[in-house]
Amino acid sequence: KVYGVAMRPDGSYISSTNPAHRGDIIRVFATGLGQTSPAAATNTPGVGNQNVLANVISGINNEGVRTVSARMLPGSIGVYLVEMEIPQTTTTGDSRPLALAVPGPDGAPVFGGSAIPIQ
Repeated sequence: KVYGVAMRPDGSYISSTNPAHRGDIIRVFATGLGQTSPAAATNTPGVGNQNVLANVISGINNEGVRTVSARMLPGSIGVYLVEMEIPQTTTTGDSRPLALAVPGPDGAPVFGGSAIPIQ
């Protein structure tokens, strides 16, 4: 199974033996989310509080969920950290769809996805 790289609220990585839970605000690592404010620079690590300018859409189980924040990961080049909330009512399972999207040049959403276990 292929899983996205994501963390539980306690800082541990989500895995088949350490699933996310309903109601958790999880952290998902991503690339390609676009420019930030303050602006990110090419080949320069993120410095914190560099919020993604685009409207980041988060999804769990093929449904939109609340995006808590989307910003550059401090100390990393080209890596973003997106926080999203898993709804209390979501379906659980070993491989639940997880997706992120941002508007492309034509305004249509560009999606990327993976899966995570949810208990």
